[in-house]
Amino acid sequence: FKDVISRIKSVYDISLNNKNILINKNILKFNNVTYKANHLKTIFQNFSLTIKSGNKVLVKGPNGSGKTTLLDIIYGCIEDYQGTVIRGKYISYVNQNSKLFSGTILENIILDQKLDEKKLQKIIKIVLLDNFIKNISNGVETQITSLINISGGESQKIILARGLYQHFDILLLDESLSEITITDRKKIIQNIFKVFSDKTIIIVNHNSDYITYDRIINLTAERRGIC
Repeated sequence: FKDVISRIKSVYDISLNNKNILINKNILKFNNVTYKANHLKTIFQNFSLTIKSGNKVLVKGPNGSGKTTLLDIIYGCIEDYQGTVIRGKYISYVNQNSKLFSGTILENIILDQKLDEKKLQKIIKIVLLDNFIKNISNGVETQITSLINISGGESQKIILARGLYQHFDILLLDESLSEITITDRKKIIQNIFKVFSDKTIIIVNHNSDYITYDRIINLTAERRGIC
């Protein structure tokens, strides 16, 4: 169990160890970033981007346009690029590979952090998990392995709650709500924007779900230059 948490925590902590990133919590900026996947396929060519602190941003684009790569570079798990990236120190990243592990719902959310009951209940409501948890006998102490019929949407809500429980300046969500109904997805994003109004939030999604963003970035082959 501790090994699992350690591996998950290492994902959250990776951004603290990337020496190629300059820290400034007031801005997120790419300066002439060039990146080639496996040193072959060019994903970004002299790419520049500026996002103000606290902005809510939607990133769109066809498959292969660099949406996930953009978030990976911001987070720090891709380092072999040219150019500079400036951003806040603490980032929470919920990506497509985020999974639940064998343990309780509570353990899956807070990992090895100290339990803040007020914060926990607030986040559970933000991600619309409150009714789900009320309807299971042991609440947040329920073992994940006992939830035989848990839906993909409910699983994503728990994983999202984990991301929100972390301390962050920037929140990155990469298709993290894809299995949640459109109605719930819209409400959850609106909740996040309201509660974390001072945080920079970048969401990769195929459509806007009729949500108002400060900015929409459309990553196409033609627009990988200045944004």
